[in-house]
Amino acid sequence: MKKYSDIKKKYWNKASDPNQLFLLKPDDAIRFIDDCVREGFILLGVDGFRVWESGAVQPHLEHSNDIEDTNLSQGMFVSETINFIRSRKHLDIWFEVVFDSQNED
Repeated sequence: MKKYSDIKKKYWNKASDPNQLFLLKPDDAIRFIDDCVREGFILLGVDGFRVWESGAVQPHLEHSNDIEDTNLSQGMFVSETINFIRSRKHLDIWFEVVFDSQNED
């Protein structure tokens, strides 16, 4: 099993200001989810943000989801989250993808 931090490094240059918030464009967020799930990490949700040209970041709760708000299995939640992200590709929203990575050694 790869470490979560190793997977994250793969996407580091694609993220908007990765030292502050690790925000990914929709296609990169989907690939990041696929890579992490394949390694056994548990998806907890995504948070949507608008990233302005000035560098300012604005959270958008309506473009976020959380496994705690559903009764779905992990597999169904992953599928729903990927579809959720795809449905917002045209909105220029960036996503913070949240995994349970606390078991990483």
